[in-house]
Amino acid sequence: MSRRQGTLRIGTSGYHYDHWTGVFYPPDLSKDKWFSQYASTFDTVEINNTFYHLPEATTFEAWRRQAPEGFCYALKFSRYGSHIVRLKKPRATIGKFLQRADRLEKFLGRILVQLPPNWKADPERLAGFLKVAPKDHRWAVEFRDPRWLCEAVFAILNEHRCALCIHDMIENHPRLVTAGSTCAFTVTTIVAVTRPSSSPLAPRRFEPISPTDWTFLPISTTMLRDMPSKTQPTSNATSLSKNFSKCRANERSMPC
Repeated sequence: MSRRQGTLRIGTSGYHYDHWTGVFYPPDLSKDKWFSQYASTFDTVEINNTFYHLPEATTFEAWRRQAPEGFCYALKFSRYGSHIVRLKKPRATIGKFLQRADRLEKFLGRILVQLPPNWKADPERLAGFLKVAPKDHRWAVEFRDPRWLCEAVFAILNEHRCALCIHDMIENHPRLVTAGSTCAFTVTTIVAVTRPSSSPLAPRRFEPISPTDWTFLPISTTMLRDMPSKTQPTSNATSLSKNFSKCRANERSMPC
């Protein structure tokens, strides 16, 4: 049986963190150069502030201009649409969001719809939302309540070619690929070189789940925050970059 090759993208959830200074960003690097430094190591980033409020169109245009060729932004869908109205009024919430998001043009990656915890499964509501979501955009849904992780919901994701976001906030989360692709959120071994092995937050090895499209694997920001203070920042950044490059080099041999 032939194996299909996948695309591996590795990035973090956000990149603008003061506590990365001296760990990933050199101490003397100005904040306006942080993205350039970040994009020299990673080829994707999850943008979280689109969840809390929708930035002006000029912000998306600035993100587009600063992105190097081949870079990909993953956007978190608006909190209003996912948590306040809970997937109701999809035409209005999706339409408003995409009016801004589409300004990223070719740099727009998957749109992540994170649903709230303590909300019992409502497959009909989810189906109504995904039916409206344009199929020329890539979508993923993250469930924080385990009651959503059922066959009825997985069938809806498959029907609408929507990726299931796999994360470690729910114990024993199903490692299921829907619609031929997935988003995986995990703490990966890519930064293990900069962490003491005795740490309770030591990175866990990620077990491949045979997707045809690895969209992004964000690294926990606490990984960088909690590194030993005496570690040399240049060494950290170099080690991180080397490990990322090794992952990218091995991409072609990944069984998918």
